[in-house]
Amino acid sequence: NYSGFDARPTKGGRAPDQFREDAWRTLSNPALDWSWFRADPWAVAQSNRVLRFMARQGPDGANQFTLDGTPLSHDHSIGLTAMAATAGLAADSEMARPLVQELWSAPIPEGTYRYYDGLMYFLGLLQCGGRFHAYEPATH
Repeated sequence: NYSGFDARPTKGGRAPDQFREDAWRTLSNPALDWSWFRADPWAVAQSNRVLRFMARQGPDGANQFTLDGTPLSHDHSIGLTAMAATAGLAADSEMARPLVQELWSAPIPEGTYRYYDGLMYFLGLLQCGGRFHAYEPATH
């Protein structure tokens, strides 16, 4: 949920040594970097690793895990699915396809977790749809 730049869990915060909501968006970071800059092949390996894990969870997989991959919930969240779908920007497309399809087919989030799931859903749609761009400042 929270880590330093060396990827070790940090002290403080809610459940820093578990994979929970605040960690979901980290699935998209390397893939987005790869799709824009193709700078580090590690992003492809990482994205494939994440999608293999997600595939083992099945279509209704949990949304929270210990660091060894043990599910901590029975809840399924479109927010996690959306961020996993963005990993497809760097991963093998066949592994990403089920997650991208679930994202594309999902209704707009509502209810208790609509804000956070909705934000991840929106970012996922922008990224997977090729509409997430960097806007550099104008030079004069």
